[in-house]
Amino acid sequence: MRIKARIFAVAASAAVVAGLGGGIAASASSVGAAQPSGDVHACVDSNGAIKYVQFRSANFGKCSDGYAAWSWARTDGSAPAAPTAPVTASLTAGTINAGGSFGAGHTNVGSLALTEGTWQVNVYAKAEPCQSATGAISPQLYVYNGTPLSDFSNDLFNASSDLQPFVPNASSQHDTYINGSYQVKVPAGGETLQVEGFGYVGDQSASTWQLMSGNVQASKIG
Repeated sequence: MRIKARIFAVAASAAVVAGLGGGIAASASSVGAAQPSGDVHACVDSNGAIKYVQFRSANFGKCSDGYAAWSWARTDGSAPAAPTAPVTASLTAGTINAGGSFGAGHTNVGSLALTEGTWQVNVYAKAEPCQSATGAISPQLYVYNGTPLSDFSNDLFNASSDLQPFVPNASSQHDTYINGSYQVKVPAGGETLQVEGFGYVGDQSASTWQLMSGNVQASKIG
């Protein structure tokens, strides 16, 4: 109530001065700082009175001695939704089949549970050739909505790369990197994404490749 009284008093004073031809009427009508988006931050004294509102993000939570930092969400509907932290799951390193049938040869290397909404899903991995490789291998990762179906109808997206041939007697093999991204809409009740590893060989022989490391990450965007 005290804040409203002060605003009324200033407005009344400005009106009086304007009537007398004073020059401060214009300043009384000037526009103040626009309210920033997101939560409201303020410093409050021991009686619960607001000392001042913070609008520079660098100052959020920083109050002088004797004052507590408070924050609360805007309820006018104009503030953007608070961002959701990305969810991440590591992929299981190991030997992955290449060549032949996907249905018989794929290996599950990770999963990620998502809640309802729109998500940007990214999958990343580092791969190396195995000694058994006799032809050029294309290591691939497949992201499915649940366990892969025989008709591939729940295959969301795939990511692949070209893999260098195995180098005998080398101290280390040439790495290749697999990257892929896709926007996924998750229905009510959520769903769990499954990441499958497989690959194809240029000469159509059966071979393998090595999944060294990787992860699947999702960021909620809607």
